[in-house]
Amino acid sequence: MIKDSKRLLFLIVLIEGFISIGVEIFAIRQVVPYVGSNILNTSIIIGVFLLFLSFGYYKGGTIVKDFEKILLNNLINSSILVSLGLSSLYLSWHFSLFENIGNIYGLIAFVFLVVAPITYLLGQTIPIITNFIKYNDNSKINGTLLFLSTVGSFVGSILTSTVLLNYLGVQNTLLVYVFMLCILIFILQKYINLNKIYFYSRVALIFLITLIVNFRDIYGYSNEYSNVNLYEDKNKVRYLNINNSFSSSFNPVTKNSNFKYILKMQDYIKSIDEKKSKNILVIGAGGFTISLNDKINKYTYIDIDEDLKDFSEKYLLKQKINGKFLVDDIRYHFTKDKTKYDIIVLDAFSNNITIPTFLLTQNFFNQIDKHLNTDAILLINFIGSPKFKNAYSRHFNQTVNTLFNCTVEPLEYNISRTNIIYSCVSKIDNVVYTDNKINVLELATKK
Repeated sequence: MIKDSKRLLFLIVLIEGFISIGVEIFAIRQVVPYVGSNILNTSIIIGVFLLFLSFGYYKGGTIVKDFEKILLNNLINSSILVSLGLSSLYLSWHFSLFENIGNIYGLIAFVFLVVAPITYLLGQTIPIITNFIKYNDNSKINGTLLFLSTVGSFVGSILTSTVLLNYLGVQNTLLVYVFMLCILIFILQKYINLNKIYFYSRVALIFLITLIVNFRDIYGYSNEYSNVNLYEDKNKVRYLNINNSFSSSFNPVTKNSNFKYILKMQDYIKSIDEKKSKNILVIGAGGFTISLNDKINKYTYIDIDEDLKDFSEKYLLKQKINGKFLVDDIRYHFTKDKTKYDIIVLDAFSNNITIPTFLLTQNFFNQIDKHLNTDAILLINFIGSPKFKNAYSRHFNQTVNTLFNCTVEPLEYNISRTNIIYSCVSKIDNVVYTDNKINVLELATKK
C-alpha cells in the first residue's frame, strides 16, 4: 500500500510544490511575447493561480475514498495539460484567436483554460496525502507536508528562472516538468490495482502530445527573456524576430539595415559633428545594426539577453558586431555606472505589446539625463500614434518633454501606429511666454 511508503508520499508533495510554482513562473514567461511583461498580466496569473490552488486544497479535503486513483488521475491529467497547454505551439495558436479583440482577453482565457486546472489538480495533493500518513499529532503531519511543499516551491522558483529557462530553454524546461510528473505516475501506479491497458494508453497520450508539440524546433533560441527567430525573404534580406516582433534586419547587398528608422537614426548620428568620435550608448541591442558601417564612433550596446550577440553575429550579420556589448538591466546599470555619453539611443520599444514599462517613466529619463554629457543628444525610437491620438502616445510624449526638449519625426502620418524618432537635448529651464511676461531681448538673440 502507498501508505507504507512515507518517502514516496513526501517525494510527491515535494515535486508537487516544485511543479506548481514552476507552472506559475513558466506561464508568466510564456505569455511575454503576446502580452508583454507588466504588473497587470503578472497579477492576473498569480491571482488565478492562488484562487484555484485554494479550490484544490478544499476539493482535496472533501475526498473520502479512492485516494490513490484520484491522486494518480490528477497527476496524469496535469501532465497532459502541462505538455499541451504550456507549449509554445499551443500558445501561438491560442493567441492567434484573439488578435482582433485584444491579447489581454487571450491571457484571461489562457489562465482559466490552462493554469487554473493544472493548479486545481495539483492543489489537491496535500489534502489527499494526509489520508495516508497517521500521526498522533495531526499538526505535525500538516506542518511537515506544508514544509515540503513550500521547499519544493522555493527550489522550483529558483531553478526555473535561473537554471532551466536560462540553460535549457523553454521547450526543454517543459520536458523537465513532464518528466518529473511521469516519474511519479509510474512509481504511484505500482501501488494501485488498475486497468493497465487504460493506464498505459493515457501515459502514451502524454508522450504523444509531448512529441508533437515540444520536439519541433520553432525557435532559433529561447531563454528566460525572449523567443528569437531569423527569417530570410526572397531578396536574401535577413530579419531578426524577437518575441513576435521584427526587431532588426540586415541587407547583405547594402551591408546595412533595411529598417527606415535605423537608417534615419544613423543619419542623425552622422550629422552630429561628423569628424569627432562620439561615445554612444544603445539601450536595446536588437541585432546590433545601428553601428553598421560606422568607423568613427564608439558604441556600447546594453541588453538583458546575453544570447543576442552570438546569435546576431552568427545568423543575422554574419560578422562581428561593431561595438561593445554589456549584459545588464539598464536601470540597475545606471545606478552603479557613472559613464557619460555624447549620444544615448533608446531602442527598446519593439512593439506595442512587449513594452518595458520601467523604461517609460520620468524617473528613468532622469537617469538618462544624468548620463549625458553637456550638449549631448538623446535619440528615441518610439512606436505609437503619429498624431498622438491615444493616451499611451500622448503621455509618453509628455513624460519625455518634462526633462528634454525634443523634435519629433514620425516616419508615416496616415496610419494608427508607426516609428516616431525623438531627437532630444536636456531641458535647461521651464520658462514659457505669456501675455503677461515675455522677454523681448530673447527674440533678438542669434544663438
